[in-house]
Amino acid sequence: MYIGKNIIELDVVDSTNNYASKLVANQEALDGTVVVAHFQGEGKGQRGNVWSSEPGKNLTFSLVLNPKRVVPSEAFVISKIVSLAICKYLESVIDEDVFIKWPNDIYVGEKKICGILIENQFKGKNFEYAIIGIGLNVNQTNFQNLASSDQLIP
Repeated sequence: MYIGKNIIELDVVDSTNNYASKLVANQEALDGTVVVAHFQGEGKGQRGNVWSSEPGKNLTFSLVLNPKRVVPSEAFVISKIVSLAICKYLESVIDEDVFIKWPNDIYVGEKKICGILIENQFKGKNFEYAIIGIGLNVNQTNFQNLASSDQLIP
């Protein structure tokens, strides 16, 4: 597996997870494929929530993996690895406390900076694939229609 060897860059898409899912269904996604969009019109969050983002101001992407070494009963290990990797990176570039609100949110101080949505597909007792969607706020400062506890930070 080589993450990022195949990168698909889109100007606009409904959801990078939806796009990646279609690639997988059509057997067009290699293990490690990254789908990145400058704007998602219908970004997905947990439990049917929407991940909204201004065009060109955030990192919105999905990663397709075939985690052959992970058994379905231990699927949460993927969430752990992704969340910890994002935290480690953020801690290297900002001088503030970064923490994980399990299972899928990354906070800096009291404000959410990143959301993660992992959609797993199993075939029998094996993983078929995992699609890992990540929305990371970078430059957005206006967050309409969000409760104060859900606001992201620039």
